[in-house]
Amino acid sequence: MIIQVFLALLASRAMAQEVSCPTITTHSICSTCPVNACLRLSTLAIPCGCSTAVPTSTISHACSDTCWAPECAGTSYAFTTEACQPTSVPPTAPSCPTVTTSIRPSGCVPPPPPGASFCAEPACLELKTMTWPCSCVGQTVPTATATDCACRTGCGTTTQVLYLPCPTSVPSPTPTDGPGCPA
Repeated sequence: MIIQVFLALLASRAMAQEVSCPTITTHSICSTCPVNACLRLSTLAIPCGCSTAVPTSTISHACSDTCWAPECAGTSYAFTTEACQPTSVPPTAPSCPTVTTSIRPSGCVPPPPPGASFCAEPACLELKTMTWPCSCVGQTVPTATATDCACRTGCGTTTQVLYLPCPTSVPSPTPTDGPGCPA
């Protein structure tokens, strides 16, 4: 009868994600060799990206060899799995907003909207505020012009650009009183 003895925990390189995944190595020794009547306890941490079915390998020690005596008759493993960190995608810098101006070509007489006999455009103006992102500081406000001959049904708009106070550099931490800090 061959006694299976769990002895060592070896690390093997997982090809996927370059994660060091564990492997359990067992030793098969001759049944006539004495072993200590004890059981070692060990916790095996399974890193993110590794299979929870831990691979095993066996080293056989023939009966013709001198008896190889392990510390204990075996090892009982408790398994823990490490949580995977979400892969973060670096945030993309927001594109700088564009102010679009609509103009009517000369000689354009806008057609009436469906169900109406003439084009009646409201005589109102709406003020819109556009916040200029810090990532666009130093750039000019891009503008675009759209030409159309449509009957406008809403108020005209004018846009003002709001510039936020943007930091010019990342603030460095200020040491405070305490061990290792200057007073």
